[in-house]
Amino acid sequence: MELDFNQCTITVIDPHEPRMITMDPWPETIFLNATGERTIKQYIEDTAEDYKGNIPSNLDSYIISELEKLVFEYKIIELTDVPNALKSPFEKAMPAGNK
Repeated sequence: MELDFNQCTITVIDPHEPRMITMDPWPETIFLNATGERTIKQYIEDTAEDYKGNIPSNLDSYIISELEKLVFEYKIIELTDVPNALKSPFEKAMPAGNK
């Protein structure tokens, strides 16, 4: 199956409640980058590098705000004190319709 990454929207199946969550681009990007390999600081620094010196003044607070929603409101990202390997069901995205 060929995916058009400009058109696809990530939908997360909430493991805590019977609902699906469709994400806007920013939380989607943060979710997809939650691999358990980087700290929040490293993620913010890596994202800031993408702006090539023209970093928005509120980038760090915006990322933290979106991350807090994913962690505390939706409970679909976990924060740990040490690097944490993804559990097998979350290692790769599933095509729509597969469970």
